[in-house]
Amino acid sequence: MAKLKNILVVEDDTNLGNLVRKLILDEGLPVLLASNSKEGIEYLNQHSIDVLISDLQLPDEDGLSLIRKALQIQPHIASIIMTGWGSLETAIAGI
Repeated sequence: MAKLKNILVVEDDTNLGNLVRKLILDEGLPVLLASNSKEGIEYLNQHSIDVLISDLQLPDEDGLSLIRKALQIQPHIASIIMTGWGSLETAIAGI
């Protein structure tokens, strides 16, 4: 398996974002943390990101829109959506 360059976590809940960041760091993987979509896009423009983990509900746009933008910037990025407000419709849209 190729070594990951960076994982980007976009989560507006500071406690949850820090928890996810810590869990990833504990696995010895590099991670960046953004609190909104705008900050996440800045990281995507400045760093090579292998995996984007985004909350579905962000203050400035939804996580699915962020993933669409991320794929335009870095077409080979893998993405994961996390949410406490899931529905069948959002699950299908995420696929």
